[in-house]
Amino acid sequence: MKKLIIAALFIFVSPVLSADVPEVSSQDNFARLATVDNFVLSAVSPFYNKGLETVRSFGVIQSELKEKTQTAFGDVAYCYDIQFEGVLLKGLHIPTQNRFFITYLSITNPTYNMPKSLNVGSSLEAIEKALKYLGDINANTVKYHGESEQVVFHTIEDKVVRIELVIYTG
Repeated sequence: MKKLIIAALFIFVSPVLSADVPEVSSQDNFARLATVDNFVLSAVSPFYNKGLETVRSFGVIQSELKEKTQTAFGDVAYCYDIQFEGVLLKGLHIPTQNRFFITYLSITNPTYNMPKSLNVGSSLEAIEKALKYLGDINANTVKYHGESEQVVFHTIEDKVVRIELVIYTG
């Protein structure tokens, strides 16, 4: 009985290898990570490490939330959520440095120019072609993880309806 249980457990716990999933070399994996990081940082370049007034001048602000906080070094800082038409921006502003550190960008506006022309409205096929592989698909999302950044494409019927960028570097 013990052998039967162990055999059954081995069958269910063993990883399933598929011929459909090609093995990726460490060099190819590094290139994928760099591609995603470069894509994300290019996409957020209008806001990346700019002053708060430069960020605000991007467009007509529909709403702005501000919360006071403190950095690890004791500096006063403010967390911001700034909503433009079809663009939600989150980040941290440190007045003493006059820098806005973007941490999150959500895009639903098809006129926001993304790198590699992967704008809202793009197809999954276009994403795969531009980023050179298909990311992690789950329901209506396709996630790409870089070494330090992340992009999530939300889709309906194979078309991108929202793009979320998560920025960890400052």
